[in-house]
Amino acid sequence: AYLHLSTLADPDSADAALRVAIMARRLSEYKAAEVWFESARRLARKGRDVRGVALAELGLGVLWMRRGEFRRGRRFNLLGLKSAQRAALRDVEASARWNLFGCAVGSGDSREAWIQLGEAVRIIERGSARFVNLSHDAAYWLMTQGLFKEALTVFSAVLPHVHAAPARALILSNIVRSAGGAGERAAYESALMEVQDAVERGSSGEYVANVHLNVGYGAWALGHVEAADQAASAALAAATARNEVDTG
Repeated sequence: AYLHLSTLADPDSADAALRVAIMARRLSEYKAAEVWFESARRLARKGRDVRGVALAELGLGVLWMRRGEFRRGRRFNLLGLKSAQRAALRDVEASARWNLFGCAVGSGDSREAWIQLGEAVRIIERGSARFVNLSHDAAYWLMTQGLFKEALTVFSAVLPHVHAAPARALILSNIVRSAGGAGERAAYESALMEVQDAVERGSSGEYVANVHLNVGYGAWALGHVEAADQAASAALAAATARNEVDTG
C-alpha cells in the first residue's frame, strides 16, 4: 500500500506514477510495477509529455527484461526509442539503445547486439557514468561469448569508477567469472575474497542472485565443483526470494 502514497498528492502526475513503478520494480513487485508503468504512460500521453511516455515505455521494457522476457522487452524499448527520436530526446534514445543491446544479448542475437552497442557508444558521452555502465554491459557480453581475457580487462578498468556497494559487488563477481574462464587464478582469488566479504555484509543488494551465479561460473571454470554447486544453490535461493525468473 505504501507504494501508492506518492501519487495521493497528485493522482494525475505521470512523474509520480513513474517513481512508484520504478520503486516497485526494484522491490521485485513486478505486477504492481507493470500497472504503474502503464498508468504513467497513460497520464503522460494525456498530458502530451513525450519524455514521460518514452520513459514509461523504457520502464516496461526493462521490467520484461528483468523477468527474462526479452521479446516483450525489445518491443517496449523499441516503442520508447521511437518516442525519443520523434522528440529528439538523445539522452532517452541512448537509454533505449542500451536496453536494446541488453535485449539482444539476452536473446542471443549477436548481430543486433553489435548494432545497438555501436549506436549506444555513438550517443553516450565518453567518460560519463553511463559510458562506464555501458562498458560493464559490453564486457559482460564479451564474457558470454567466451572472450574471457578481453572481458576481464574491461571489468578491471571499470571497477575503479564504480563506488556504490551493490554495483561493485556485481562487477567483482564478473571479474571472478571472467578470471575463472581465462584461467587467471590470482585475479580470481583476489576478487573472490572481496565478493565473499560483500555478500557476508549484505551489500550486494538487488544483484545478490547474479553475484552468486557469477561466482559459480568462475568456480566451475577452474574445476571447483563443490564451490560451484554451493554458489548455484545460493543463486537459486536468492532469485526465488526476489521473484526473479532469469538471473543471468
